[in-house]
Amino acid sequence: FELTKVKKQSELVSLENDGIEKEEKINNLKEEEKIILEKIKYIEEKEIKGEEVSIEELEDFFAKRGF
Repeated sequence: FELTKVKKQSELVSLENDGIEKEEKINNLKEEEKIILEKIKYIEEKEIKGEEVSIEELEDFFAKRGF
């Protein structure tokens, strides 16, 4: 869900007027997207190994994003 939200925000920002603010927003959103994708990959790798992702890890991940 969070990844979809960030991608949609990137699309909306790209439709805004050109300028430095637009570039900053796009860069920030791309960085946020990268972080989310890294977390998804981490969770998937743990699941493949048969390890469980702790509730604390998930809560920390979502807490950092305002959930």
